[in-house]
Order: sequence, then C-alpha cells, then structure tokens
Amino acid sequence: MALGEVLFAPLDVILSETAVVQPDVVFLAAAELAPRRRTLDVFALGPGGYTLAAHASGDEIVTTPPFDRLRLALASVWPRR
Repeated sequence: MALGEVLFAPLDVILSETAVVQPDVVFLAAAELAPRRRTLDVFALGPGGYTLAAHASGDEIVTTPPFDRLRLALASVWPRR
C-alpha cells in the first residue's frame, strides 16, 4: 500500500479565503494513516537536501520555518473523533 502522494509546484494550497501559497512540494498522506497518527512533519530544503524542520502531533499549535509568523492549530486539521 502506498503511504501517500507527492505533488510538485506549481500547486495552490488554500489556507484561508485570503491566504493561498505555492509550496515546492506537498505530501498527501493516505487517509488511513495521517489522521490516526495525528502527526505533522515539515521538511526544509537545505544545502545537503531535505531535513526535518519541525515535528508536531495531537492538538499542538505549530509554527515552522520559514513561516514563523504563521500559526497552525493542528486540532483544526484532523477529522473530529
């Protein structure tokens, strides 16, 4: 079974009615995996390749580089139980 799907730019990601971004890479985890684990991993491209920039889980509020002013409430991402 595949873990998910990798999508490459250009691709709009709509965060709200007024916030649309175009990340370089988007990974969509298979539906049966990510919501159960309720984890978020953010990777950043550096000189040596991609490295883990942030890891969060549960209902944390996350800020990740380079978007330190953007706060993501993970509770709003996961399906309600």
